[in-house]
Amino acid sequence: AVAALAGERVVAVSAGLAHSLAATAAGRLFSFGWADDGQLGHGDRQRRPAPTAIAALAGEAVAAESAGLAHSLAAPAAGRAVAGGRAD
Repeated sequence: AVAALAGERVVAVSAGLAHSLAATAAGRLFSFGWADDGQLGHGDRQRRPAPTAIAALAGEAVAAESAGLAHSLAAPAAGRAVAGGRAD
């Protein structure tokens, strides 16, 4: 069990080169791993070894997520898309 996800039901997981995303049934999005290109979505480049909720998406139910090589994408149910990381 992952302590940071206690009480959450993970419904989707996506993995990039060195980071991962986990979406929960409640619509929360967590990220963890390397953040050298800002791909974790926390507004910094701090590596996170444990899943951490993405505060910028608080209050929005994430309907879809995807992790790529050095980027992450999320689509809140509100109909917009957000991205973080390297774009080349």
